[in-house]
Amino acid sequence: MYLLQEDKNGFLGPNTAVVYQLILEHNWLYPDNKILYRTCPLKTAKEIAKANDVPVGSLDFVQTILDKSFCPILIPKQLQTHEFLHRKISICDSQQEIAKIAVKWNAHHVFVKSASQPKCDYGDFYSIWKVLQLPKDQYFVSEIVDFVSEWRCFVYQGKLVGARPYDGDEWVAPHKETVEKIIAAYQDAPEAYTLDVGVIRNEAGLFTVVIEVHDFVSCGLYGFENPVVLKMLEAGIHDICSVHQAS
Repeated sequence: MYLLQEDKNGFLGPNTAVVYQLILEHNWLYPDNKILYRTCPLKTAKEIAKANDVPVGSLDFVQTILDKSFCPILIPKQLQTHEFLHRKISICDSQQEIAKIAVKWNAHHVFVKSASQPKCDYGDFYSIWKVLQLPKDQYFVSEIVDFVSEWRCFVYQGKLVGARPYDGDEWVAPHKETVEKIIAAYQDAPEAYTLDVGVIRNEAGLFTVVIEVHDFVSCGLYGFENPVVLKMLEAGIHDICSVHQAS
C-alpha cells in the first residue's frame, strides 16, 4: 500500500500529487489489480504507517515512517573518472582539510555540501576562509566548473527511462550516449535511482558530466510522469531498507 503525505490542510505536494494521479490511472486501466493507498500528514505518519507501506513525500516523512536516516550516494567510485567528471572532487572530514584541498587545487573558491546527509542547508560556493565557518560534518567538495544546464535522469533496472531539465539552459541537453555510458559503468547501482548530470563548458568545448546520484526516495520528478515511477518508488524503498539491514 502507498502512504501519501498530505499537508495540514489535506493537500498533496507536487511530486506526491503526480504519484496519486498515476495510482488513479493504474486503477482505472487495471480495475482487477488496483493499487491501494492512504494519505496522512507528517505528524501522524508513524502511528498510521503499516509494515510494507511505500511512503511517498518529504525526506522527513519517509525517514519517519521507515525509522531510519539515509546517507547520500553522491558520486559512486566507478564514476569518479575524468571522463565522467571533468573536475576534481574530494571527501573531507574537517574544514581545515577543505582549505588544504582548495590550496592544492589552486582554487580560491570551492563547492561544498554535506557528505553525510541527503539534504543540508549549507551547500554552496565557499572561499578558503569561509569554509572554516562551516558546521562540523563530513563534506563533499568539488572544483567549480561552468554548468550550462543540469538534468535529472531516471534509471530503472539499468536502463534510462526518462530525463528532465531542472536548472540552467534547458535547450542544452546532455549527450545521451554519454549518459548511457555512465549508467553502464555504475555496476553496483540500486534497482531504481536518479542520475543528475550537467553540461559543462570549458576551453575544450561542452561535456556531459556526473553531478550526483540519488536513491529513488523523495526525489524531485521535474515533470517526469511515466507510470514506471510507481515501480521505481517500490524499488527505491526496498533498496534503502536492504542497505540499512545489510549495514
